[in-house]
Amino acid sequence: MTPKDISERLTTDISTIIGTITRLERDQFVIRKPSPTDGRSTVLEVSDQGRAAYSGAQPGVDEFLAGLQKPLSTGEKTVLRQALLATLQNDI
Repeated sequence: MTPKDISERLTTDISTIIGTITRLERDQFVIRKPSPTDGRSTVLEVSDQGRAAYSGAQPGVDEFLAGLQKPLSTGEKTVLRQALLATLQNDI
């Protein structure tokens, strides 16, 4: 994925994305590589350290999301899940 792809997907200014990527690269969470198809562009790859950080954070994220859903009924959780899936399928 390129920085431009991320910017478009998140509907965020490219300069914000570049700044974030620069910090992630500095902290060795991502690696920038030349695009194999476009010499003017770079693609991003998650580093081993980035994968480890993600894996370490995931239980906390899961716990947080479970807490957000706790007050919802089973039906409300189903509706929320369907709405989120529909959003993803529309490739926000």
